[in-house]
Amino acid sequence: MTASAQQAAERAAGAFRPESTAASPGAAPTVAADPNADADKANLALAQKALSKLGYYKGPDDGANSPALH
Repeated sequence: MTASAQQAAERAAGAFRPESTAASPGAAPTVAADPNADADKANLALAQKALSKLGYYKGPDDGANSPALH
């Protein structure tokens, strides 16, 4: 990874703010039924591909929320 790519990844990671949940710390997130599920799956696959290129994700770019993604 180039130095500039690493800096960009670190900036992106530093800007990340998780959604607040009522679940206890360490609990697996739950996903409610969503009418935009297809769009969400496509966005998740795009995120997996980007994270994979940056070396942060080792798994398939299938849009599935998996333990490898966490």
